[in-house]
This record gives sequence, structure tokens and C-alpha cells, in this order.
Amino acid sequence: MNGIGFKTGIADRLEELRELYAEYATAFLGYECTLVDVKNSDRLFRLEQLVPCFHGVVRQQPESCSEAQQFFLDIALRMAFISLSRRLSGEPGTFLCETPENALDMSYVQNVATMFTKFAKERHSVVLTANIQEHGLYHHFLGEINPEQTRQRVLNLLDYGLLSKVHKAAVNGLRKHSPKT
Repeated sequence: MNGIGFKTGIADRLEELRELYAEYATAFLGYECTLVDVKNSDRLFRLEQLVPCFHGVVRQQPESCSEAQQFFLDIALRMAFISLSRRLSGEPGTFLCETPENALDMSYVQNVATMFTKFAKERHSVVLTANIQEHGLYHHFLGEINPEQTRQRVLNLLDYGLLSKVHKAAVNGLRKHSPKT
């Protein structure tokens, strides 16, 4: 492959990555989010950085996004890389993630569920861990699935984990709000 073909191939893959990221990040935020190139000011490396842009603002510094936005935009980028890998290899990937949905208000929890559902529909495996909450993320994933499928898809650590004294004392309340397995 000559230099021009190589550069074109890289540019094509970057464009695919941008498209995938925009789909996931936009699903999370609920409004358009893209990746834009920003010049790196490092003296040794002149590589451009890809940073999120939404509401017309380029988010060069992590602090220009809320903590929850930082976390889930990072997840969107990781899922975009896995999806790009699937497109190139033809094989689905696996994504392991601890979801901090307690950092989100109710409106974003549904958006996160939409983002992960889109990813899973591409035949990727998704392993999510979450704290037990009254209206946690798992309700959005498992609410319409029959109990037998829930038993096949959910490993409830209340059943298998080594519980602390605090968890043992609260186990009945925790079970009330956790998936029935």
C-alpha cells in the first residue's frame, strides 16, 4: 500500500469512528455530540486529539463536561472503538463496565439504557455491574424480559457474593429492588 492509500485508509477509519461515536454519545446526551480534531500543544508530538463537541462548544478539558458526561462520553468512545473493530473484523466484541448511573438524574438513565441497547443489538456482549437502586438501570434493560430470561442474563451478587455486615442487615430491602433471579 502506498502512502496515499494508507492515509486514505486511516482517514476512512477515523470517519467511521466519528460516526459511531456520534451515535452513542448523542444517544446518551439526547442532543448531537461529535468528535472534533484539536491540535495538541505537546512539543514532542504533533498528533491531533479527538475531543467531544456539543452545543457548539469544543470540550478540550474534562472539566468542561459534568462528571457523569465525562464518564459516559468515555464509554461512548470505547463502544465506538469496539464497534469499529467489529466492522473491520466481522466479529462482535465484549464490553465490561461498571455503570455509575447513580451519578445521573432519571432523564439520563433512559438515555444510557438506549446507548447500551444499541451496542448490544450489534451482537456485542455487554457485562454491566451496577449498584442496587429503586429505579436503577437494570429496570430499563430487564423490564420487558420474562423472568426465565432474567435468570439467564443476570448474576445477582446478593445470591453469590460475600456480603458485608451492612448488606446482610439490609438484604431484604435490597432484594425488593434488585432483579428477580
